[in-house]
Amino acid sequence: RVPFALHASYSSSASMDGKFTTKEEEEEKEVELWRKTQRDLLALEEERGQEYTTYERLVRRLYMTNLFSPVKMGLRNIEMLHRALGSPMDDPNITIIHVAGTNGKGSVSLKIAKSLELAGHKVGLFVSPHVASFRERMQVNSQIMSEEDVVSLLPKVFTACEDHGIP
Repeated sequence: RVPFALHASYSSSASMDGKFTTKEEEEEKEVELWRKTQRDLLALEEERGQEYTTYERLVRRLYMTNLFSPVKMGLRNIEMLHRALGSPMDDPNITIIHVAGTNGKGSVSLKIAKSLELAGHKVGLFVSPHVASFRERMQVNSQIMSEEDVVSLLPKVFTACEDHGIP
Protein backbone atom coordinates (compact mmCIF):
# COMPACT_ATOMS: atom_id res chain seq x y z
CA ARG A 1 0.00 0.00 0.00
CA VAL A 2 1.07 3.54 -0.71
CA PRO A 3 0.37 5.68 2.38
CA PHE A 4 0.85 8.99 0.55
CA ALA A 5 -0.54 9.79 -2.88
CA LEU A 6 0.22 13.10 -4.57
CA HIS A 7 -1.49 14.45 -7.65
CA ALA A 8 -0.66 17.43 -9.86
CA SER A 9 -2.22 18.16 -13.24
CA TYR A 10 -2.94 20.97 -15.62
CA SER A 11 -6.52 22.05 -16.18
CA SER A 12 -8.06 22.41 -19.61
CA SER A 13 -11.24 23.84 -21.05
CA ALA A 14 -13.70 22.83 -23.73
CA SER A 15 -15.76 24.79 -26.23
CA MET A 16 -19.40 24.21 -27.02
CA ASP A 17 -20.44 23.33 -30.57
CA GLY A 18 -23.86 24.96 -30.21
CA LYS A 19 -25.84 21.71 -30.50
CA PHE A 20 -28.51 20.98 -27.91
CA THR A 21 -28.50 17.42 -26.57
CA THR A 22 -29.08 15.83 -23.21
CA LYS A 23 -26.12 14.74 -21.12
CA GLU A 24 -27.12 11.11 -21.62
CA GLU A 25 -27.16 11.56 -25.41
CA GLU A 26 -23.77 13.25 -25.31
CA GLU A 27 -22.31 10.46 -23.20
CA GLU A 28 -23.74 7.78 -25.50
CA LYS A 29 -22.28 9.56 -28.53
CA GLU A 30 -18.89 9.83 -26.84
CA VAL A 31 -18.82 6.15 -25.89
CA GLU A 32 -19.83 5.11 -29.43
CA LEU A 33 -17.29 7.47 -31.00
CA TRP A 34 -14.60 6.09 -28.69
CA ARG A 35 -15.47 2.51 -29.66
CA LYS A 36 -15.46 3.42 -33.36
CA THR A 37 -12.09 5.14 -32.95
CA GLN A 38 -10.65 2.02 -31.33
CA ARG A 39 -11.97 -0.18 -34.16
CA ASP A 40 -10.58 2.26 -36.74
CA LEU A 41 -7.16 2.27 -35.05
CA LEU A 42 -6.98 -1.51 -35.07
CA ALA A 43 -8.05 -1.62 -38.73
CA LEU A 44 -5.44 1.00 -39.65
CA GLU A 45 -2.77 -0.91 -37.78
CA GLU A 46 -3.65 -4.11 -39.64
CA GLU A 47 -3.84 -2.28 -42.98
CA ARG A 48 -0.39 -0.75 -42.55
CA GLY A 49 1.04 -3.98 -41.25
CA GLN A 50 2.38 -2.25 -38.17
CA GLU A 51 3.09 -4.29 -35.12
CA TYR A 52 2.79 -2.57 -31.79
CA THR A 53 3.58 -4.02 -28.39
CA THR A 54 0.65 -4.45 -26.02
CA TYR A 55 1.97 -1.51 -24.02
CA GLU A 56 2.11 0.73 -27.12
CA ARG A 57 -1.38 -0.33 -28.20
CA LEU A 58 -2.84 0.42 -24.76
CA VAL A 59 -1.20 3.85 -24.49
CA ARG A 60 -2.32 4.73 -28.05
CA ARG A 61 -5.85 3.71 -27.08
CA LEU A 62 -5.68 5.92 -23.99
CA TYR A 63 -4.45 8.92 -26.00
CA MET A 64 -7.27 8.47 -28.49
CA THR A 65 -9.98 8.29 -25.81
CA ASN A 66 -11.01 11.97 -25.87
CA LEU A 67 -9.46 12.99 -29.17
CA PHE A 68 -12.79 13.61 -30.91
CA SER A 69 -14.95 14.76 -28.02
CA PRO A 70 -14.76 17.82 -25.79
CA VAL A 71 -13.17 17.60 -22.38
CA LYS A 72 -15.73 16.96 -19.66
CA MET A 73 -15.37 19.53 -16.92
CA GLY A 74 -16.28 18.51 -13.40
CA LEU A 75 -15.70 15.41 -11.31
CA ARG A 76 -18.60 13.18 -12.38
CA ASN A 77 -16.60 10.84 -14.64
CA ILE A 78 -13.66 10.42 -12.26
CA GLU A 79 -16.03 9.81 -9.34
CA MET A 80 -17.83 7.14 -11.39
CA LEU A 81 -14.49 5.54 -12.30
CA HIS A 82 -13.33 5.65 -8.68
CA ARG A 83 -16.47 3.76 -7.60
CA ALA A 84 -16.18 1.32 -10.53
CA LEU A 85 -12.62 0.46 -9.45
CA GLY A 86 -13.72 -0.24 -5.87
CA SER A 87 -13.02 3.19 -4.33
CA PRO A 88 -9.29 2.61 -3.73
CA MET A 89 -8.63 6.18 -2.55
CA ASP A 90 -11.12 5.79 0.30
CA ASP A 91 -8.64 3.59 2.17
CA PRO A 92 -8.15 5.21 5.60
CA ASN A 93 -4.46 4.19 5.52
CA ILE A 94 -3.73 6.50 2.58
CA THR A 95 -3.12 10.22 2.98
CA ILE A 96 -3.77 12.18 -0.22
CA ILE A 97 -2.13 15.50 -0.98
CA HIS A 98 -3.65 17.30 -3.98
CA VAL A 99 -1.51 20.17 -5.24
CA ALA A 100 -3.49 22.76 -7.19
CA GLY A 101 -2.79 26.18 -8.67
CA THR A 102 -1.57 27.89 -11.80
CA ASN A 103 2.17 27.26 -11.79
CA GLY A 104 4.63 24.96 -10.06
CA LYS A 105 2.38 22.00 -9.23
CA GLY A 106 4.80 19.43 -10.63
CA SER A 107 7.81 20.90 -8.86
CA VAL A 108 5.98 21.22 -5.55
CA SER A 109 4.60 17.68 -5.82
CA LEU A 110 8.04 16.25 -6.60
CA LYS A 111 9.59 18.06 -3.62
CA ILE A 112 6.84 16.90 -1.26
CA ALA A 113 7.08 13.34 -2.57
CA LYS A 114 10.87 13.23 -2.20
CA SER A 115 10.70 14.72 1.31
CA LEU A 116 8.16 12.09 2.41
CA GLU A 117 10.18 9.34 0.76
CA LEU A 118 13.38 10.46 2.52
CA ALA A 119 11.43 10.44 5.80
CA GLY A 120 10.80 6.72 5.24
CA HIS A 121 7.30 6.77 3.77
CA LYS A 122 6.13 4.91 0.69
CA VAL A 123 4.92 7.62 -1.70
CA GLY A 124 2.87 7.44 -4.89
CA LEU A 125 3.06 10.40 -7.26
CA PHE A 126 0.95 11.34 -10.29
CA VAL A 127 1.94 14.30 -12.45
CA SER A 128 0.68 15.44 -15.82
CA PRO A 129 1.78 16.04 -18.48
CA HIS A 130 4.79 13.79 -18.94
CA VAL A 131 8.04 14.81 -20.63
CA ALA A 132 9.15 11.73 -22.59
CA SER A 133 7.18 8.65 -21.49
CA PHE A 134 3.60 8.12 -20.37
CA ARG A 135 4.96 6.03 -17.48
CA GLU A 136 6.60 9.14 -15.94
CA ARG A 137 3.15 10.25 -14.79
CA MET A 138 2.91 7.52 -12.14
CA GLN A 139 5.69 6.82 -9.69
CA VAL A 140 6.16 5.00 -6.40
CA ASN A 141 9.18 6.13 -4.40
CA SER A 142 10.70 7.88 -7.43
CA GLN A 143 10.40 4.75 -9.62
CA ILE A 144 8.27 5.23 -12.73
CA MET A 145 5.57 2.72 -13.51
CA SER A 146 6.81 -0.25 -15.54
CA GLU A 147 5.41 -1.18 -18.94
CA GLU A 148 4.28 -4.45 -17.36
CA ASP A 149 2.25 -2.55 -14.75
CA VAL A 150 0.62 -0.46 -17.49
CA VAL A 151 -0.25 -3.64 -19.42
CA SER A 152 -1.65 -5.20 -16.27
CA LEU A 153 -3.66 -2.24 -14.95
CA LEU A 154 -4.82 -0.13 -17.91
CA PRO A 155 -7.16 -2.82 -19.35
CA LYS A 156 -8.94 -2.88 -15.97
CA VAL A 157 -9.58 0.86 -16.31
CA PHE A 158 -10.84 0.46 -19.89
CA THR A 159 -13.13 -2.40 -18.85
CA ALA A 160 -14.52 -0.42 -15.90
CA CYS A 161 -15.24 2.52 -18.22
CA GLU A 162 -16.97 0.32 -20.78
CA ASP A 163 -18.98 -1.63 -18.18
CA HIS A 164 -20.19 1.54 -16.45
CA GLY A 165 -20.65 3.78 -19.50
CA ILE A 166 -17.91 6.18 -18.46
CA PRO A 167 -16.70 8.21 -21.46
